[in-house]
Amino acid sequence: CPINIVKGYLNFNILLPNDYNENAEKRYPVVYMLHGYGDNINTWEKKGWKSHIQSLETAGLPPMIYVFPTGWDSYYSNTFDDSRKYMDMFTQEFVPFIDQTYRTIADREHRAVMGYSMGGFGAMVLPLKNPDMFGISVPLSMSFRTDEQYMSEPAGGWDYQWGKIFGGKGLGGEARLTDYYKEHCPFYQFVPENKETLSQVKWFFHCGDDEEQLLIANDNLHVQLRNYGYDHEFRISNGGHTESYWRTAAKETLPWISHVMNDGGEWSKIMNDVTPKSAELNEDGTFSSKAFKEAEEKVVEIEQFYRQGYITNE
Repeated sequence: CPINIVKGYLNFNILLPNDYNENAEKRYPVVYMLHGYGDNINTWEKKGWKSHIQSLETAGLPPMIYVFPTGWDSYYSNTFDDSRKYMDMFTQEFVPFIDQTYRTIADREHRAVMGYSMGGFGAMVLPLKNPDMFGISVPLSMSFRTDEQYMSEPAGGWDYQWGKIFGGKGLGGEARLTDYYKEHCPFYQFVPENKETLSQVKWFFHCGDDEEQLLIANDNLHVQLRNYGYDHEFRISNGGHTESYWRTAAKETLPWISHVMNDGGEWSKIMNDVTPKSAELNEDGTFSSKAFKEAEEKVVEIEQFYRQGYITNE
């Protein structure tokens, strides 16, 4: 794709639905798939994502167009000094190019962003800054930190990944928390005054229980969204920063994307087909593990004991 804002070409791969050529008039939703730091557009194919998505379609996932763009090491953002305007290029040139070249449903309600690690941050920040363009956000193992984590990050890690993009390179402590950083940090954006605007986007983020630093940040963000009353989905599942974790997460998140795009669709049916048998479908369409349900039952039993006077608070 020729691009002017960053002066060159943006390489990308694309996965079209099986019936794309058979239905010349049909248009499809589009999911932008964003890779992690140090990876590239070929990583998805090497890790078997094409066959993985096709297997989900065989299980009942409705067809969608999947676009895999190069993200370089940009965190899918413009740099603080405008030396590279990745986000401007992506929103002003790349998305319009995809809509003009392929038969997408070219509106925000049928345009999703999903990514892992650095791509998880991109899947968050692109809709965060452009809610009029992207209606669905699915970050997997999103690479970001709390303020406290950023302030104590080793200098090499801070400068190499974040400082060169958000400012504060070579600095330490609170000096790293630049105004530009705050403009792109979810913690500073998911606040009450932005709720009406950002609630236009459907949010679903996923993180493994072995992620350590990333789990702390993702979990804190979930708590903030919950406390401020933002509708969102959040999952913590067994696993770490691995391809197998993200493929497993996709079994839930991709059907959810289609479900949202189709105003309810057949999410519960699809989820029955692709969710591990250890998870059981609840009446409200969510899933719970056997252990979770047993824990819930235990809480109910304890509450009943309190009410019957068998246990006191003394």
